[in-house]
Amino acid sequence: MSDDQGNRRALAAVPTSADRELVVARLSDAFAQDRVSLDELDRLTEAVFKATSLQQLVVISNGLQTTPSPLLQPAPPTSSTFVDRAGVPSRRIVSILSSVEHKGLLDVPALLQVHAVLASIELDLSQSRFAPGITVIDVSITFASLEIRLPSDVAVENDGTGVFGNFALQRSAFDQPSASAPMVRITGRAVFGSVEIKIG
Repeated sequence: MSDDQGNRRALAAVPTSADRELVVARLSDAFAQDRVSLDELDRLTEAVFKATSLQQLVVISNGLQTTPSPLLQPAPPTSSTFVDRAGVPSRRIVSILSSVEHKGLLDVPALLQVHAVLASIELDLSQSRFAPGITVIDVSITFASLEIRLPSDVAVENDGTGVFGNFALQRSAFDQPSASAPMVRITGRAVFGSVEIKIG
């Protein structure tokens, strides 16, 4: 059998869980570096788990860079602060195949993006500072869980969607922020995952 035939057979093989995890890690790295959008990240992550051959994973991985190096050097979970394309101060928290916990006194940006795949994130913002106006926390959860804890002196809107998952806001009847309180809007989706938003 020629080398070419051997390569074709190898690429036709069903990818292992480790193969998929390596490509998802590369997607996470590309998202953290602003090389793919959140919508692209969701679409490509879904394609990774639907892939039936190693060749399909190679195509996804090679599409992230100019020189192909599929299934190599996975990137670790990462968090970065930057200004997005619209000039809005933003931060991204990405967790792939890991557990991440954020707590303490933080200055929450106008846009906070949270992405998790096969992971768990605890985001305690109960002691954090929120700027006046609207703060958007946009989440994308796939086979993962996210818990967000917010202070009782902010108004909260839950605009998230669960797809074979849960996207819930736990609010007490005693939580009555003032009319001038900062607004926190939660958007995004949980696919085969769970998002819990707790106040206080």
